[in-house]
Amino acid sequence: MQREKKINLKSAFRIFVMYLLLSRLNIWLICASLFLFGEWYSIKSFMLANTLLCLFSLWCIMSGGSILNNFFDKDLDTNAGKAIVLNFIFLSPKKSFYLSVILSFMGCLLLIFVNLSSFLIGIILVVFCSSYSTPPIRTKNIFVLDIIWNGIGGGTLPFLLGCSSANSLFSINAFIYGAIFGFLLASYYLFNELTDVKTDNEYGAKTSTTKLGIKYTIFVAIIIYFFSLIISYIFFGLREFITIFLLIAGIPILFTAFVFKRNFRFSISLVLFSCILFLIGVIPSYLFVQSYSFIPMGVLLFGIFHHLLAIILKPDFYLPFDS
Repeated sequence: MQREKKINLKSAFRIFVMYLLLSRLNIWLICASLFLFGEWYSIKSFMLANTLLCLFSLWCIMSGGSILNNFFDKDLDTNAGKAIVLNFIFLSPKKSFYLSVILSFMGCLLLIFVNLSSFLIGIILVVFCSSYSTPPIRTKNIFVLDIIWNGIGGGTLPFLLGCSSANSLFSINAFIYGAIFGFLLASYYLFNELTDVKTDNEYGAKTSTTKLGIKYTIFVAIIIYFFSLIISYIFFGLREFITIFLLIAGIPILFTAFVFKRNFRFSISLVLFSCILFLIGVIPSYLFVQSYSFIPMGVLLFGIFHHLLAIILKPDFYLPFDS
């Protein structure tokens, strides 16, 4: 007879914290920042009820997609030595699937109370999040399409959701901003995937990174990043907030192109830190200075707390359960 696992309060707290760390909160924070920027761009203020409702909906949708990703990638993540918080010990695969559906459905349902266009964007987001990991589509294993999926799903759609939540008509400039953030998130995705390229190759994962190889992945990521910078400069000029910080963040990215062979881990970490600093740190800070609203400040503080927690606890190890 199998012994039941006894979990003390400390272990239970760690399980909860590790779930937060591994439920793609990083992606939600990026989407939340871009959403807030989209809303601010549209009406130069934040509609409290709509904003909080949309932020919670984004969390539901992203968490639903994350649970599916953890489920379908459980063998790959185990092979990589990653901690899968759900671990299908406390939440069976069947229950995790139901939870994913409930979260995604709830996220879309809440957007109905904002407006129709936000609801439609929510549906598109659910399609992007669910099809990314779910067979038979599984876009993360389709060359180039995984890059496009991450760019649109992580950059373009959250920004447009922000514009939509403000009951604002989409302008040409809104779609240009959407393209800028789409290219930025596509570049971030490629750099981020480089951290797993060795394990993905060993396991036979067919992502764009494994097919391109490290050298060409870095080259493509840099080109895509500077597409976003060039578009921002052409349409909005050098004085625009986004252009200035894309230019500043581009310095470590160029640095990576020259030193990655000497210190690959450091150079990629530097690029990811620059992107995260801009997306989760600089954008909310800028919005707070412009609006003096507690909402972007809340996202900023939560982002700081989340990353400090990640540094302290480090999610890439298995939880020591008491038996």
